[in-house]
Amino acid sequence: MKEVAYLDAATGFPSKLETYEKVNTRMSLVAAQVYEFKYITAPGNIFDTTGVNLKQLPRKRIQLQS
Repeated sequence: MKEVAYLDAATGFPSKLETYEKVNTRMSLVAAQVYEFKYITAPGNIFDTTGVNLKQLPRKRIQLQS
């Protein structure tokens, strides 16, 4: 098995990953993944929770055995 990663020259981030497997004497492509990275303008916009009801879960107390 062999993996080939293609890097974006501007960012250095991976843009594509290909996985090859040896079949008989040749390498055959078995999977390909494409990555997309976007810049975040404001850290508060990472997760949009609009319309989602969030509630605090109760804190569990853990007792250590001695």
